[in-house]
Amino acid sequence: TKGSSTMTLEERGDQIRRCRDSFAYFLRHAVYLQDRTGEATIRWEWWPIHGEMAYDLESKHADERLLVWLKARQVSASWMLAAYAVWRILLAGGRHVLVLVISQGQRESSDFLDKCRFVLVHLPAAWDMDLHLETDNTTRLQVGVTGGQILALPSTEKAGHSYTASVVIVDEAAHHQYAGANYVAYKPAIDAGGKLVVVSTAAGMDSFFHRMYVSARERTSNFKARFLPWHVRPGRDGAWYEAQRVDLRAAGREHLLEQEYPSNDQEAFIVSGNPRFDLVAMKRGLEWSQRVRPLERQHLPPALQRLEGLT
Repeated sequence: TKGSSTMTLEERGDQIRRCRDSFAYFLRHAVYLQDRTGEATIRWEWWPIHGEMAYDLESKHADERLLVWLKARQVSASWMLAAYAVWRILLAGGRHVLVLVISQGQRESSDFLDKCRFVLVHLPAAWDMDLHLETDNTTRLQVGVTGGQILALPSTEKAGHSYTASVVIVDEAAHHQYAGANYVAYKPAIDAGGKLVVVSTAAGMDSFFHRMYVSARERTSNFKARFLPWHVRPGRDGAWYEAQRVDLRAAGREHLLEQEYPSNDQEAFIVSGNPRFDLVAMKRGLEWSQRVRPLERQHLPPALQRLEGLT
């Protein structure tokens, strides 16, 4: 645990209540995480984008219950979702809350659970909270004091079946082999009012994640879309971005720059994978199409007005 242990009982109770009532407050005052080297424990660093992300997660509005996030690499989404899972099972979800997490593979599931465990064991010392933490180290973490648990599973064909969860988190969904089958399994479990968060970097078009994100962005589904570009992380500027380009070019992977660190959601999907077409020309064509008004049938020559499928 972290922080001062000199709080009075009244101060401790007040801080815990504030953390219970606001996920953003919990992040700013109670969450510690590992730095990228895994060697240091650091307090949560608040970025401007975190307010919007935290709002999405703690909102109880019906039209913000289903979320799909498209993100660049290393924009703190995984740590935030781990902290959110802890917040739900410990403070904000009542008793016996189940948070179901589906990751790409077993290693990724274990990594997510490790983040959750780290947040729990590094709560402020002044809280003096006996968590009665139970874990099997691979798939399940339970807090005995509330009965809440986090279940982290790899995206197998049967993942998500037979569970009734208050929260479902689908991490790196674009890379899940059975993403569609899993969705059919877990979606009914949260239809009564639970929270579903589908988050990923891009990995090509015409995939489960691509369809989910685009339909949310175009408001043809009940999901709310959010895009997290590379520059939401403080300290990243044009020079940083060009340095990533140089490093990827040296590795023969420059075509992955926009996929890993997209500036907008369209280029994230267009350049995913190893495309066979000129990416610069494709991006210019996309920009042009957004500026040009679509043709209207009455402005076409009479012979073309009689043809179907032109407008």
